[in-house]
Amino acid sequence: MYFIKVAFFCVFMLFYSSQVFASDQSDKLVLLFDLKGILEKRIEGCIKASPSAEEIVSKYSGQFYGITEASKYWPRVVEIYKNYYTSICNSMSADDYAKFAAGFYDERMTPEEINEVLAFFSTPTGKKFLGVNHAFETSGFGSGAQDKMKEAEETYTHQLHELAQEADLNRDRK
Repeated sequence: MYFIKVAFFCVFMLFYSSQVFASDQSDKLVLLFDLKGILEKRIEGCIKASPSAEEIVSKYSGQFYGITEASKYWPRVVEIYKNYYTSICNSMSADDYAKFAAGFYDERMTPEEINEVLAFFSTPTGKKFLGVNHAFETSGFGSGAQDKMKEAEETYTHQLHELAQEADLNRDRK
């Protein structure tokens, strides 16, 4: 019985230590690729690129259910659209993104493969690639953005519709 417990413990420790090692190596990849920094830049760029409610209303005047800039409800329209774009841009935190990426690498690569990748990126060519890749990654917008845009658009269009109904009800009371 003692032998079985020791054998089980050894197998458990081998599995556990390889998982911890793999996670540490994956975390190194996340740091090496500066995935947190890349996501933070994307969020920043997304927020800066988000159109204002005024810009949107000039393009899509019919989208506000009759609420115009002259309406007392206009500040709420502006707030709804600000929240809309903020939620899209902040759909995932940098820490969550880094954890997700590390887990993604762990699931798809062995610790040995990760070490080979780390070794490559220690070479001059690998370092150059990292610089070019970082520039590329921070210049664009994430691939999942379109899905988040559609999801957020549905949410905030619904909020605008409700606001328009409230505004309509209040017009009848005058």
